[in-house]
Amino acid sequence: MHKRTTGLCLGVLALLTGCAAPSYGPDTWPQYRLYPSHNAVYDKGKTPLSMRSFHTVDEVRSTPVVVGKELLIGNHGSGDLFSFDLDTTAVRWHAKADNWIHSEMIATRHRVFVGYGNRDWGADPHIRGTGKSGILALSRHTGKILWNVPTRGEAMPTPVLSGGLVYAVTGDAHLYALSQKDGHELWRLALPGLVSMSSPNLFKGRLYMGGMNSVFAVDLASKKVAWVWKEGATFTDVPAAMAGNGYMIISGAKGPKQFLPDELRQYGPTTQHRQFLYAFAPDGRLVWKVWLGDGQKIDHNSSGAPTVVGEHIYVGSPYTNLVTCHALRTGEILWRYQAGARVKGAPAVAHGRVYIGDAAGRVHVLDAAHGTLLGQRYLAKGALLPAGPIIINDTLFIGSHDGYVYAMPIQDLVVPP
Repeated sequence: MHKRTTGLCLGVLALLTGCAAPSYGPDTWPQYRLYPSHNAVYDKGKTPLSMRSFHTVDEVRSTPVVVGKELLIGNHGSGDLFSFDLDTTAVRWHAKADNWIHSEMIATRHRVFVGYGNRDWGADPHIRGTGKSGILALSRHTGKILWNVPTRGEAMPTPVLSGGLVYAVTGDAHLYALSQKDGHELWRLALPGLVSMSSPNLFKGRLYMGGMNSVFAVDLASKKVAWVWKEGATFTDVPAAMAGNGYMIISGAKGPKQFLPDELRQYGPTTQHRQFLYAFAPDGRLVWKVWLGDGQKIDHNSSGAPTVVGEHIYVGSPYTNLVTCHALRTGEILWRYQAGARVKGAPAVAHGRVYIGDAAGRVHVLDAAHGTLLGQRYLAKGALLPAGPIIINDTLFIGSHDGYVYAMPIQDLVVPP
């Protein structure tokens, strides 16, 4: 009798008997790419999933989120929101937002939160986003919309969950602090610049992000901007990564009219756009700045999102199609790899290997120490960006413009010797 009861509890009657089904991913997902380093790699010793795909209804441009035994993802353009069962790929629930989804669907044990909006400009040049914009809260179990808080500008960046609050930044250059329970606005802060895609990064009580021609940190205890760095560049598209020593790492691109005198002296004039990688100390001091190269202007989402692992930084450039590895302390370029197509999303680094997607639908696997190519696979008919891959229990997940999220064991991406 005891064995029969246990079997039922682990099976289809798990919810009725109160026994929790074993989870595959983390139980919660509090911010963009899970960790401040943006190296979204989680391992609890589970067996990698076999190759599979999850079909949505429109382009996927946000990062897939894996919590428990489900995959959460939203659609660019249509605003559709999905929860998929990891094992069967079946849709657990399907909901819909009122505008684009570029935000991750971050989650607590019982709720999902997501921002929506678009990158278009209306009559007011100080506000980005047309149509409806805002933050949604949904039941993680059923997909029922629990509350919907409109915002004046787009809410494309991924919000942050902390201390019972949802922190969201928007295209009207404000930080909103909302109650997770009912969406009630507790406070609001004017920011040094509007934020388009630079999801705020929570690290030791501060939020770090890039805005329009600015980089800044917000202290949550004082509810004030802790520091700001002003420079003409597209920081607003790039989610910043945080290193363990408190360095904020972010890339920025600028057109010829934005070049500084020392940049012209050091790198010469060009009619192309020029991309740099920056490191800021906890007090906002610029520690170093490294030129990544030049390329044609990118009209939308010019991100080159970095990932920090120990004493190294890994970043892709949509301007040069290069993936580079940098020394954290100095910014020195340790190696370069030519991907042959645009690369934008933050890489994932696991077991001494770098995984990154490109605009041609390929995943590249590089040796983290030297940048040599270990494997390359055409995975999708659409671009695998602007979001980068995540790795859960040695299973890589990545979304594509072809409307699918793909999952496969990382070992299948490496070419045997």
